Amino acid sequence: MKNQTTIFFEKAHNLNLMERQLNTGYAGRIQLRQLVNDLLNNSLATAIQNHSDVVNEVGEGVVLQGMDTQMVNLLNEVIFTVLNNSKRGDIHIRSERYKDHVELRIIDKSNYNGYSLSFSIGAIMPDASRIGSDIMLMNNQQREATVIFSIPGSFAA
Repeated sequence: MKNQTTIFFEKAHNLNLMERQLNTGYAGRIQLRQLVNDLLNNSLATAIQNHSDVVNEVGEGVVLQGMDTQMVNLLNEVIFTVLNNSKRGDIHIRSERYKDHVELRIIDKSNYNGYSLSFSIGAIMPDASRIGSDIMLMNNQQREATVIFSIPGSFAA
């Protein structure tokens, strides 16, 4: 078991890497699963503080390319927002590829405060629209809430 000092040291190290990636985007090809892992590392302290478990169930077959900084920052904010609004969360992240977009589904199977989650997600929806993406929140007042982040097909490899 890692102690808090180790976790925060790893967080600081990963943050430097994440800051570089958030500032440059992912210009090349990257598996969505790896991108989600990178962004989860960025929110590790929040998940620990809120006693939330996160499972990345994104398949290895979904590959993205040319992710610009705005899209990466927005995806980072969506993941952070779900974790930040969780309490003893049981969060699962999945993806589905469609002809014109890729959906990232972030499911909290033990939704703690749907009103807060709804408000927080609503605050970043305009940013998503500005860059051609979409965010939806389903079942925010139920035990299992789902945030759907739609990545435009232009980023799918």
